[in-house]
Parts: sequence; C-alpha cells; structure tokens
Amino acid sequence: MADNDAIGKALSDLLFRQREEGFIHASLREEMRPFELLKRGDPEAAVLLRQSLESGRNTGTLSPDPLRHHQYLLVSTVTLACRVCIQGGLPPEVAYGLSDLYIQQADRCDEPRQVIDLQDTMIRDFAARMRALDKSQSYSLHVINAMDYIDQHLHESIRLPDLAGHVGVSVSYLSALFARETDRSLGQFIREKKLEASKTLLAYSDFSVTDIAQFFSFTSASHYANAFRAYVGQTPNQYRKANKRQLPIQTDIVGNYN
Repeated sequence: MADNDAIGKALSDLLFRQREEGFIHASLREEMRPFELLKRGDPEAAVLLRQSLESGRNTGTLSPDPLRHHQYLLVSTVTLACRVCIQGGLPPEVAYGLSDLYIQQADRCDEPRQVIDLQDTMIRDFAARMRALDKSQSYSLHVINAMDYIDQHLHESIRLPDLAGHVGVSVSYLSALFARETDRSLGQFIREKKLEASKTLLAYSDFSVTDIAQFFSFTSASHYANAFRAYVGQTPNQYRKANKRQLPIQTDIVGNYN
C-alpha cells in the first residue's frame, strides 16, 4: 500500500509539473505512426523518431541525466519496434535478438548523441529486415496487395470497396480469392490483424482500452472488448493484467519524483 501511495504521489507531482510547463504527450496516433511505417519497412520511421528525439517534443523526462534519459527512450522504442515487426512477420528470435543487442550497445554509450545515432541505426536495421521479408508465400499478387493495404490502414475503418479499388478488382472477386487462399474472409482477417496489433499496446503502453479501441477504429470500446474476448479468450483488461511488461525505467522515474 505504501508503494502505491508513493507512486500515486509521484504521478500527481509529475502531472502537475507537466501541466505547468505546458508539456503534452503525443497522441496514440502520432506515437504509433513511425511504427506503422516500420512495419512496412519504410526508413521514414527512423526520420520521424529522430526528429522527435532531437526536438525533445512529447517524450517527457525519464531521467535528469540526459544519457540515461535517451537510453531509457531507446529501450521503450526497441520494445515496441520488436513486437510490431514480429506482427509483420519478422521471426521472433531475430526480433528479440536484435532488441537485446541494441539495448546492450546503448548501455555502453557514453553520450546522448551516441544513443540517438544508435536508435537511428536500429530502426533502419529493423526496416531493412522488414523490407527483405518474403511475403509471397503461396499468395497471389492481389492478395499480397490486399494484405499490405490492410497493414497500412489498421488505424482506419477499412471499407471493402476502398480495399478492392486499391487492389484493382471487384469486391466479390477479391473476397472469393482471399477466402480461397487464406481460409479467412476479408472481414475476419482485418479484425484479427487489428486485434493482434492491439495486444502490443495493451502489454507495452498505458493507453486506455477506449483509446486503443478508437485508434483501431472499432465502433466503441465495448465492441472492441467483445471482439477481443471472442478472439483471445480474455477481456482487454484481463490480457493487460496477465501480459503487462514493466520496462526497466519505471522505478527510476518514480524515484526521481519522490
């Protein structure tokens, strides 16, 4: 109980100071934009993340020591990057191995600039590996293009006419082709991809279930919760409680404000 009281006081103090300083965290959509690009293998993800680091906008202060601050940010970034790339098809052993290696390298850095440069290298490395993935499997070009479109628009309400128009075929043709090659309907595939992606935010962020539901364009938090429970066998909150990952910055952050 004492620990909870200390955390509550630290949080209250932190939020007060941030309001006084006019600090505003990035929205969920803004925060996830670089990772959407990363999942597609787009090196622009590294550009966006570097701009955020160099400007200091929307990152908060994780440590009064600039070096540790950037090391903690790198840990947070590689944690999300690793999970997003696994969702995109990168072998887990490769993703987790890269995560461990870059965190170890960050631990050996002596200056904040070295960490910023290392994160830039890290994101470009992940992006290059995502671009190199063989997505062909046994799927036709139409189905591959449909999958890529879905991956790029998970935060939107994906309409089948728009999807089919992007692929260049009719809705009926694409629906039949997709079902034949994947054994799933387009609607089922879209819903599952959104739900899988939402697992990362439940486990590795503090965004509310309502925020996550809105980000993935579910009609309501209850719609998202029902779909998640049907797919995973747990409610979003149950999944978060069972899978929440505490990054190694937490005790330091609290300690700074006690």
